[in-house]
Amino acid sequence: MKPSRFTNLPAYPGAEPLIRVYQMPPGEIGYLTNLVEAYDGIGLVRTLDSSRGIIECWIMPDYEEVFECLLAGLLKEFPMQLLDQGFD
Repeated sequence: MKPSRFTNLPAYPGAEPLIRVYQMPPGEIGYLTNLVEAYDGIGLVRTLDSSRGIIECWIMPDYEEVFECLLAGLLKEFPMQLLDQGFD
């Protein structure tokens, strides 16, 4: 097994993303994904269940406020609901 190149580097403090799960209209997932990608470094969006519109957002701590502003604007366009991590 080939060793990882970065095993000797310490973890960067505060670099762990904040993970939040949301439910939103399935047709808007691509729109949100594109917006988050446009804000380079803010985080990423993963689709967990496309038919139910459930996504997981990984937000970098330094950009949490920016992400919240982005969501506030989106809530004017379509509904989004924050889910617990153990949603069913």
